[in-house]
Amino acid sequence: MTVSDVGASFDYICANPASSIDAACIVETQAHREEPSIGNPADLDGLVDQNLCSNVSSMQTSVADGFAFNKEQLTCPVVIEIFCGSARLTASLKEVGIRDAFGVDHKLDKAVATAKRLDLTVESEQRVLLQWLASPLVVGIFLAPPCGTCSLARNIKLRDATGKIIPGPKPLRSAEWPEGLPGLGPRDKERVSAANKLYDFLAILVDLAHDKGLLVVVENPRSSIFWLTRFWKKIKAPLQYSAHQACAYGGERPKWTVLAWNHPAFSPISLCCPGESDVHSHKPWGLVQSESGFHFSTSEETAYPRGLAHAIARVFASILSVHGWKPPLEQMQEQPDVSLRSMRAIATAQPKASKMPPVVREHKSVVLITGPFTAFATAPVECMQRLKQNWNIPPSCQANVDRLPPGAQLLRTTPLRSNGGLLQTKQSGVGVFEQAWGIHSI
Repeated sequence: MTVSDVGASFDYICANPASSIDAACIVETQAHREEPSIGNPADLDGLVDQNLCSNVSSMQTSVADGFAFNKEQLTCPVVIEIFCGSARLTASLKEVGIRDAFGVDHKLDKAVATAKRLDLTVESEQRVLLQWLASPLVVGIFLAPPCGTCSLARNIKLRDATGKIIPGPKPLRSAEWPEGLPGLGPRDKERVSAANKLYDFLAILVDLAHDKGLLVVVENPRSSIFWLTRFWKKIKAPLQYSAHQACAYGGERPKWTVLAWNHPAFSPISLCCPGESDVHSHKPWGLVQSESGFHFSTSEETAYPRGLAHAIARVFASILSVHGWKPPLEQMQEQPDVSLRSMRAIATAQPKASKMPPVVREHKSVVLITGPFTAFATAPVECMQRLKQNWNIPPSCQANVDRLPPGAQLLRTTPLRSNGGLLQTKQSGVGVFEQAWGIHSI
């Protein structure tokens, strides 16, 4: 099955909402029992593969899987979690031994692991990510594009405790208009346009990464209109699909999510809800009241359940292991209780009252260099690689050292901005960039 099959399947389901139990399940907030969706699992044969409700937990992979990783990749593998949000997957990747994994997002206030700030609606910052993707150490990418403008929950009529309809968020897209409804107001139009820029760039990243022989996984809710957009449909990479419910991996609600991937080892991530019981219960959908007021229950489901993040991370690790990667043995052992506390510890964000020994950081210091991009092009390594010999910092650049020692690792090259514009050097039209190098010792 290829991505071209997705559109037809969703087009039919969205055009026939009356046939969907999920879409009709919400009458009053108090009665919410299921996530609003554009179809039942049985309706999604054209979207996900046949193991939709498989309970297979193995992660079988083979060296005949069509992937080939070089010595550098298997020595220091890097997985980039794009649109990382809380970066729980990055924390889990570090936990299983992929220590150089990092996340990327425009806001990092909720990140529990290493993450770098990039606004991927901006072309210059897209180029930075493309530069990172060109590193010979990258083995895969995981992308979870924002789905707020694509949510079908916007179609639900909200009611208060008396049953009276109350104002709620308006639909911004539909199956007929997946790139945005006509007649949107300026603010909503801007939101949809920004999301579309991200989706367009995602399509470029997916095809580029697949062509480079990298592992690719894309995540979004099963009911998201994202899957119907022309940006998703234009992807040429031969992706396959599987679906799972969050509660089967420790979530509090039976949220349906689809993963699109280019390696079959990800297909077993397809567990379904075992059914409510004394040991398995769900929180309700709809409006939720807290000390700060009312908010939508969907906002509580944005971060991956820790069990799901760890399951995805272990698949990345198992694929690399089959190809010759040597992870720390203790980090590949089964860990049934993966707590947020342990995630923060592995990701070097220690809790205040931790009894665990402090995590030793990979670099003793970070050297920042500023200067024109053309000067940085003289560096003998690419992003995430390490110097094999001394490198004299170009005279057109500024830094607190004159040269970098062997072993220094190029972490990033980022354009510097002031008030939204690119800073300029004394040479007209030359932008100022900053490089960050991780140093063991100077």
